[in-house]
Amino acid sequence: STLNGKESWAAVFQSIEAFTPLAKAIFQKEGLDFVPLAHLTPGTNAVFQSGERVIKIYAPPESGFDGQKEFSAEKAAMVHAERSGIASPKVFAASEIIDRYAFPYLIMELVPGGQDAGPVFSKMTYGQQAAFARQMADTLEKLHQKAAEPLPPSFDPEKAADRMAKKLHPKLARQLRRLQKDAAALPHCLCHGDLTGENL
Repeated sequence: STLNGKESWAAVFQSIEAFTPLAKAIFQKEGLDFVPLAHLTPGTNAVFQSGERVIKIYAPPESGFDGQKEFSAEKAAMVHAERSGIASPKVFAASEIIDRYAFPYLIMELVPGGQDAGPVFSKMTYGQQAAFARQMADTLEKLHQKAAEPLPPSFDPEKAADRMAKKLHPKLARQLRRLQKDAAALPHCLCHGDLTGENL
């Protein structure tokens, strides 16, 4: 397929048929056994299950997305999370393969029995939701500790603030703006900018 913008990427990024040859080449390059791909929750990038592993193939520049920026940020965040004592998937490979386009990729372990938090959260009792929120707060407190080296930005904070401000109470929106300005001066501090139900 030819990639020439976001619509062209949207047409293929969930296609097992389109990504199987590339995924096979990546697994071969890394000396890992390839297992036929299966779908996982879609996001912006091509994410598939391969047996007991997950392969995430980031969008190349021709897609209209900055996959290299996301890849660099996610790789650094996973290293930081591990150093901070947060349970996170083991990374088997983090590199780039050049086919017709340059595709950064991560191969990670699949966390068995995991479920997206969104649908599960809505079925929890109030007490279970409160316990889940406390667990998330504890995890984020660890995640937000100073990193050993500067972390690459994973998203445009102005755009993120604009998007979130539309969904928040005005008081929270103002607080978000202040935090966004403070975060720009703290390159050693990681802030997860996309804590959605599908990312938990």
